[in-house]
Amino acid sequence: MNTLMIGICTYNRKDIVRNSALSLQAVRDLDQVKVRVYDDCSSEYGKAFLEEMFPFAEKITRFEENGGADKNTSRMYEDFLKSGAEWLLNADSDLVYRTDLIGAIMNCRDRSEGIFTVYNSINHNTIGETESFYIKDSVGAAGCVLRRDIVEMILNSIQYRDYGFDVGFSKLLRTKAIPLYATKQSYVQHIGVLGFNSRDIRFDYAENFLCEGPVNAGILEETFETYMKSVSAYRKKPSYQVYYFLTSVPRRARRVVTICTALLSARKKKGS
Repeated sequence: MNTLMIGICTYNRKDIVRNSALSLQAVRDLDQVKVRVYDDCSSEYGKAFLEEMFPFAEKITRFEENGGADKNTSRMYEDFLKSGAEWLLNADSDLVYRTDLIGAIMNCRDRSEGIFTVYNSINHNTIGETESFYIKDSVGAAGCVLRRDIVEMILNSIQYRDYGFDVGFSKLLRTKAIPLYATKQSYVQHIGVLGFNSRDIRFDYAENFLCEGPVNAGILEETFETYMKSVSAYRKKPSYQVYYFLTSVPRRARRVVTICTALLSARKKKGS
């Protein structure tokens, strides 16, 4: 199994990193794969914290300058090519994991065409289906499992990697007619309410994720409560109040018309 490397990009969000590491530690056969962590110059903690959270990692790299999420992901891809592994699971610091994750990856890899995701996102449209996978119109980096030759092609083709890296490789793979597969069951789940792509009422979620054990259950309950508080706070913002008022005008107008129409109809019946 050492042909698989799990790569994890981290940046701040200390509690999220801790929860994710606790979940990953429960994955079966974790000692049979390579785990590497790439920290994007976090200000909330140093390398000692990451070593405590990921004692099973064979390598932890902490960069001296913050490059952003996309840049950090591309640096992880570059390091993967030096690792000797054949497959990369692009994990993230804000995921929890099913315990059968590694076995599922091993079962799915030969059915794919070099790339699939174990994160069946509600935000990525399904455009087709095979016996083993859904086919997506795009995928995010987190949850993707990529074969070495696919990673090489991505790095050789995308020169600007500071922003939109995962969007870029989705477009690239579509132009190469390589299908973007997603497992029908999700083997990872997103827990980062506040992050690069999640804030206010924006939140990504993996469909068909089986929550196993008290560790994942507690983490997901905490995530749900945090998200609901985020939604509640967002609804109090002036920008949302203006939006709500403007979008409610047509609904209120229809209600007035309906009531008036009903009253007129009742008056006519009474007069007759």
